[in-house]
Amino acid sequence: MKTSSGRGSNSANVRRYNERLLLQALRRTEPASKADLARHANLTSTAVGSIVESLDRAGLIEYSGRRLDGQRGQPASLIRLDPRGAFGIGVRLDRTGIETVLVNFAGDLLARSGIDRVLPHPAAALEIVTRDIERMLACSACSARRNASV
Repeated sequence: MKTSSGRGSNSANVRRYNERLLLQALRRTEPASKADLARHANLTSTAVGSIVESLDRAGLIEYSGRRLDGQRGQPASLIRLDPRGAFGIGVRLDRTGIETVLVNFAGDLLARSGIDRVLPHPAAALEIVTRDIERMLACSACSARRNASV
């Protein structure tokens, strides 16, 4: 008799998984058409169209022109990640220093702060990281409502 792991799936979870899959495919191949994304993510064109529409409404992607190679029919619209779609802050703590970075949704480095300090006391390290994060969140390019993670 098989025991259940207690995990199930529903359409909302499958949808979120497919959105992540599509964003990952777009990050690797951008700019890409919906047909390109369907091939790379192994999804149907209908599913890709629906997901692209919701990602566009959420401000995570943008259209960046049309493909102009010699294919028949109407040129495909090209899609890419919208750099202003979300922002992330990364913190690296190690024995010799602290580094904090701000990146946009396309992965571009927007800000960096580093301090060399050998084995900082935890309270001092927390103070430094907190200060750096506050400075980066105050950055004019970064909207606090679009901050994805720290």
